[in-house]
Amino acid sequence: MRHCRRVTTLLAAVPESRETLMLELTSRIALLEIGRIAGIEEREARGLFDEARAVAERLQDKAGHAFLLTSYGRLCGLAGEVGQYLACAERATELAEGSDAVFEFEMRSVLAHAQLAVGRLAPARATAERALTEVAQVAGLREAVGRSTAPGLCRVWWALASAHLGRTAEAEAALEALLAEESERALQALYGTHAILCEVLRLRGDLPGALAHGRRAVELAEERGSVFSRVEAAAFLGAAELADGDLTAATSVLERALALARNRRAALWYVPRILATLADAKLAAGDRSGARALLSEARELVDRGRGWRLGAFDVALAWVRLLASERASDRNPIESALESLDALTAELGSDPYRRIAALERARLAT
Repeated sequence: MRHCRRVTTLLAAVPESRETLMLELTSRIALLEIGRIAGIEEREARGLFDEARAVAERLQDKAGHAFLLTSYGRLCGLAGEVGQYLACAERATELAEGSDAVFEFEMRSVLAHAQLAVGRLAPARATAERALTEVAQVAGLREAVGRSTAPGLCRVWWALASAHLGRTAEAEAALEALLAEESERALQALYGTHAILCEVLRLRGDLPGALAHGRRAVELAEERGSVFSRVEAAAFLGAAELADGDLTAATSVLERALALARNRRAALWYVPRILATLADAKLAAGDRSGARALLSEARELVDRGRGWRLGAFDVALAWVRLLASERASDRNPIESALESLDALTAELGSDPYRRIAALERARLAT
């Protein structure tokens, strides 16, 4: 970060040329990428983006503009602004249309992730599938992206979308195949594969498998991963630990993840989900007031459009459970919460979420 800032300072004293403008653009993109991993204040990120966008427009550099959009979009998305992430990814994909095959693949891979972030499961799966199909069919593309983590991550996102769309066996098989191919060098894809397998297996009800992969994801992320990887792995493992009934383990891993996300301003899109899972743990331990406080914060974030959209389901489900635990004479609040849960389930189109919501409604009817 310090070296990139030094570059921008030095460039201010150098006569302007196309080369210096390119350095101004790339140094700011680098600062955004470092900020996404290490954490950066929202105002500083926006300032860097505005400065770099002006440079990209002066250069009339579509590729540079697209890479800037994906860097800033990812940063916004992981900080909770998933709508901004999608808008940036869509514009970057438009800029990439008809250009170099590698460039198109990279932009389409980012778009799939952004669509997943806002809960557009079918489009995310279709976008990832198109990108992966092109890797298999376009001459030379497989070799060109061979050292990149993008193909592996694209397969991970395809698998998660597939699992939510009711194709769990395909998703699990794809992730297991990816694990067999990955090496320790591709750490980002490797920990991500374990983390998503944890989630897929939890949704399928295979808790021993989910816990094994979740713990391996956390181990890899803690060893050499970014702040984002550590928070993501912990979010998925915490949910699996809670589903397995280990309140202490779930609470411990989730509280550490929440503190890390907030202190470093990274992976904030998982905060609503983490808060909801912690609330479920507190409720299971008999702490209704603690659960309500956490859910109040989580619901406020969701109402503001912040966070991974799939996490909104966890928040809505935890709210139903909290209301049901209070045994109030008036059932209207519970019915209203169930209706909101059903509406969210319909919006997302997630098969496991539909099943979970139906089971919750049936449980409360008895």
